[in-house]
Amino acid sequence: MERYMQRGRFFLLSEIQNALVHMGAFKAPGEDGLKLVFYQFQWQTVGKSMCKLENSLVRDPSRIKSLNRTLIALIPKVEPMCSIKHLRLISL
Repeated sequence: MERYMQRGRFFLLSEIQNALVHMGAFKAPGEDGLKLVFYQFQWQTVGKSMCKLENSLVRDPSRIKSLNRTLIALIPKVEPMCSIKHLRLISL
C-alpha cells in the first residue's frame, strides 16, 4: 500500500480482486473471522465495499487503527471452571 500512497494512486477494483484470487482461500487474515473463500465467492456483493475501504485507508492511513479494535471474551473450556487455564480467550 505504501507505494500507492507515495504516488497518490488508488487501488482499482480489478487489482484488489486479482490479489484476492491469488491468496489462499482458507486463510483468515482479518479479525472478522471470515475466510478469504467468502470474499472470493461473494466478490459481486462485497467487492465495491472492499475497494472503498482500501482507498479510504490510502487517503487516511490513521484509519487502520480503527480496524484493529476488538472485544475480548473468555469462554469456559471445561465445567466446573477452577482456574484461568480453564478459559479460552476469543476475539469478537
